[in-house]
Amino acid sequence: MSTVPELNSGRRKTKLVLLDQAIVSGANFVIGLVLARFLGPAGYGQFVLTYNIILFIAGVQAALIIAPMMVNSGTLPIDQRSQYLRTVTLQQVLFCVILAIVIFAAVKILSPLYPHWGLDELLWALLFATVSVLFQDFFRRYFFVNDHAGAAALNDLVTHGGKFVLLVGLGLAAQLNVTNALWVMGGASALGIVLAAFSSGF
Repeated sequence: MSTVPELNSGRRKTKLVLLDQAIVSGANFVIGLVLARFLGPAGYGQFVLTYNIILFIAGVQAALIIAPMMVNSGTLPIDQRSQYLRTVTLQQVLFCVILAIVIFAAVKILSPLYPHWGLDELLWALLFATVSVLFQDFFRRYFFVNDHAGAAALNDLVTHGGKFVLLVGLGLAAQLNVTNALWVMGGASALGIVLAAFSSGF
C-alpha cells in the first residue's frame, strides 16, 4: 500500500507536470499573438512556414529519441539508468549535428532555385533556433525522467518567458522580423539549456 508521503509526492508531481504543460501551452498561444501583431500577415506567414520546419524535426526527435527515453528509462534499475541516459544524450548530440548539416546543405541547394524565399538570410538563425529548441525540449523531458518536474517547469518558465519579453521588446522597438524572431527563439531556448546545465537534475 502507498504511504501518505508517497501519495503527497505523487500529487505534487502531477501538479508540477500540469503547471509545466500550462506554461508551455499558454506561452505558445501568447507568443503566437505577439508575432502576428508585430510581424504582420506576410511576415507571420513566413515565420509560421519556417517554424513548422522546427516543429516537424521536433516530431522526428520525439519519435526517435524522447519517446524511447521516456519509456525505457522507467524500466531500468537506477544503476543502469544513468548509463542509459548518458547514451541517449550522446544520441541527441549526434542527431542535432547531423540535422544541422542537412539543413545547411538543403538551404544551399534550394537558395539558388528559389531566391525569393530568402533562405540565405534565414540560414544561421534557423540553424541556431532549431538546435536550441530541440536541446531545450530534450532537457525538459530529461528532467521528467529523473523526477525533477519542478526543474522542468522552471526551465520552461525561463525559456518561454524570455521569448515573450524579447519578442515584445523588439516589436515595440520596431525591430522584429522573421530572422530576429528565430534568433529570439534560439536565444531563449539556449538560456534554458544553460539553466539545465547548472541544475541538479542534469
